[in-house]
Amino acid sequence: MPFIFESDKKAAAYDVLIEKLKPLEPDAVRDRVVKKISNLRSTFPKELKKVNDSKRSSAGSDDVYVPSLWYFYELMFLVDQETPDTSESTFAVDNAVDNENSQDSVNERVLYSDVIFI
Repeated sequence: MPFIFESDKKAAAYDVLIEKLKPLEPDAVRDRVVKKISNLRSTFPKELKKVNDSKRSSAGSDDVYVPSLWYFYELMFLVDQETPDTSESTFAVDNAVDNENSQDSVNERVLYSDVIFI
């Protein structure tokens, strides 16, 4: 499917959202809708993390975090949509650097001790 059709669909979807927002904000424009969507996308995972962290902790069922967002449960469909960023382990690199640094400090101590004892 050519790119132009996808951008047309996206623009049409934004137009629908702008019209939905106008009763609440008469001066609604696309930038405002984009910002609202961005806020939803960034706030929901933070609240979800708080809930999951409280469930994993040793807290009892009475201590589980209750989301403060009124729309939290409405966005639960996003849980399956979130894909974690791929990351590479830096453990091997960190260990190599640590080993190199520790060897350098041993060498420095030896050199320093040689100077003192001469």
